Amino acid sequence: MSNDNKMLSQAVFSRNRSHDEAFKKLLQTFFAEFIELFFPEIDEMLDHRETRFLMQELLVDIVGEEVA
Repeated sequence: MSNDNKMLSQAVFSRNRSHDEAFKKLLQTFFAEFIELFFPEIDEMLDHRETRFLMQELLVDIVGEEVA
């Protein structure tokens, strides 16, 4: 891979990571409202005072093996 391609890949990864972090923050901030709006039946069953967010992601590849 050329140096230019590496730099481009890093820039794209950095930008995507930034969007990912922003989306996570929005979802955490407005989680109760999001669930209430899009899943009202489930919202009735939840106690949002007990909601906690896990900071580590768990990725599963297409063959089903877990990758942390």
